Amino acid sequence: MLSLDGLQYTKTAPASSQSESETATIGGLEDGLLWAAGDDVESSQRRRKARMSEVDEATQLRRRAQNRESQQAYRQRKEEYIQGLQEQILALHLRHRDLWQSYLSQGRRVGLLREVVADLASEIAILKERQGRGVRPTSNNGKQPLQGDQEYAQHRL
Repeated sequence: MLSLDGLQYTKTAPASSQSESETATIGGLEDGLLWAAGDDVESSQRRRKARMSEVDEATQLRRRAQNRESQQAYRQRKEEYIQGLQEQILALHLRHRDLWQSYLSQGRRVGLLREVVADLASEIAILKERQGRGVRPTSNNGKQPLQGDQEYAQHRL
């Protein structure tokens, strides 16, 4: 006789000394321990199986509900993550478009500045040539004089 948690347990004989019918009725019990309630082994076994099936059924229902909730939460997190990625993609596309437009605009500006540099370089060459001959600058190769030309001409006078 063994007493745990206020309940009394009885140790059964090893399976080798029991008949096949006794072994079949207690085969699922741990270490051959039976709950002794004054009833025979078969009725306690039926009650135990009934309780186990109720517990198992309740546990299964609880686990199924928990699994459904977990799956729903996972799907929700996945949707939120995908939504966040889609928002990032949109923001990156907009930023790329803005940067591309800025790049094209700067490219056009660089082209215009290169033209101005080329014009100024040719004007400097012309001015140096005239300065070497002692000729006063009056025009810009038939173009309207630039502001720098006017300042230069006033300074030279």
